[in-house]
Amino acid sequence: MCRLRPTLRIVFAILAGGAPFQLERLTHRGVDVRSALDPNTFFDVATFGRRAMELVIETFGVHQLVYGSDTPVVDSRPTLDAVRGFGDAVMHVLQSDTPSRLLT
Repeated sequence: MCRLRPTLRIVFAILAGGAPFQLERLTHRGVDVRSALDPNTFFDVATFGRRAMELVIETFGVHQLVYGSDTPVVDSRPTLDAVRGFGDAVMHVLQSDTPSRLLT
């Protein structure tokens, strides 16, 4: 959380470069990772697949993910297929609910 702007929403592109995967390692090193579990922190899923998204959903919840793509640089279909694989409810959250929360 940003202490100067506690309601500031932050979106990390491409799952913050994999930063969510490091939380478990940091815990084992004595870091209190609860500070990373901020409801105003969001992660764009561009170019990732199902396993990466599952880990972030388990850690932060589906409402912290937003669909993004690296089109036209990278084909967005594999990521979109992975999102669709979670079902219509998750697809709606990533493509509608979360963007609406971010922009209002």
